[in-house]
Amino acid sequence: MRAARCILVWLQAFTALLVWISTLSASSWLPQTCDWLKHISMDSVGLCGCRGASDEQECWTEQLVYRGEVSLVVVLLLLVLLTASGCGDAAAKLHTAGKFVGLLILGVVCMFLPNSVFSVFGSVASCASAIYLIAQAILLIDFGYSWNELWHGHAIKAEREVSHRPQGRRDASGWKIAIVVASAALLLGSLVGTIYLCATYPGGGARALVLVAELVSLALLCISITDWCKHGALLPSSLMAAYIMWLAYSALSLLPREQSEATRETPLLPSWVGLVICAVSLASFSQSTGLGHTPEQPRLQAREGLGLVAPAEDAEAAGAGATAEANSGVIAAVEEEEDRGFEPIGFIVQCLVHAAAAVYIASVLAPSKGDFTYGCNAAAVFIALALFAWTLVAPMVLTNRSFS
Repeated sequence: MRAARCILVWLQAFTALLVWISTLSASSWLPQTCDWLKHISMDSVGLCGCRGASDEQECWTEQLVYRGEVSLVVVLLLLVLLTASGCGDAAAKLHTAGKFVGLLILGVVCMFLPNSVFSVFGSVASCASAIYLIAQAILLIDFGYSWNELWHGHAIKAEREVSHRPQGRRDASGWKIAIVVASAALLLGSLVGTIYLCATYPGGGARALVLVAELVSLALLCISITDWCKHGALLPSSLMAAYIMWLAYSALSLLPREQSEATRETPLLPSWVGLVICAVSLASFSQSTGLGHTPEQPRLQAREGLGLVAPAEDAEAAGAGATAEANSGVIAAVEEEEDRGFEPIGFIVQCLVHAAAAVYIASVLAPSKGDFTYGCNAAAVFIALALFAWTLVAPMVLTNRSFS
């Protein structure tokens, strides 16, 4: 399954690379192509329809972005259909090259389809991208808790080794300081973002969005570090506070053109920042099997619990070489059995998340501004806050459920 998840990430990266190259070189190959098509009376077909537009270069850029991301969405939805039809194992693991070739073929076919079709996709993408932003919030919440558990676990381990290692106490303090420093940096970024957005967008609605989102984020942070909130922590709360400001920026960047030009005094962050955040969240998602764990963690815990692999402490005591030799055959058998397993639902979720990410990337590279798109993305800010608030409150409300 890990290989199938990685292929989806590479499909996403391959599409982004193709879109980037094609948009950069559009002015060098598109005019010549349209001139050649003119000899067969097809000079107004597909992308050539941008000729005569008020901004020909912008039209070409937008249409190339839309066509590339639509091709990826079609490939991913086809994989979803095959998986739902019972062919998931083959769809996920076989014909890897065919997925990339199919993406290229679809891209070429889309070149000859009317621009109006993809213009509709662009308008829908700017609204539908809010869906991915909400999903990305869930991924970052999971990442924040996993990050905190990892560093806090190192601190606890160092404290337990004080009797064996005199420097253990110092190491434990170092991990705790690292948590505080990382949290402070994220919180500072959130506060700076709040001030910057309020100064850049002095309109009442824009400032209300930013200030309310920041105040709610800080309130949730304060709740998360109290004794009452047993599952809360400083680091994931600070990470969410910074991400909420990014969501607020994403919403404000989609204000109608006349409003944004009237209020914007300085340039905002470039689009590549959103793409980097998207790439990190997708890479993290592709390596996770569930909330808070990577594939290797449950495997190792399961093997140690079943006695298939000696724990690390026992390995050191008995001799690493002998233990590795004794366990190598069992580990290979377990990994072979694990690789045979396929979870159709998990693969479908992966494909749908990547399809939503493709829609989001299209909205970032070629945004369609308007009141409705702004409203959808503003709503995503508060939905993300509600989801994070639920992770803090749920263990207190649903006392009969286990959240460990």
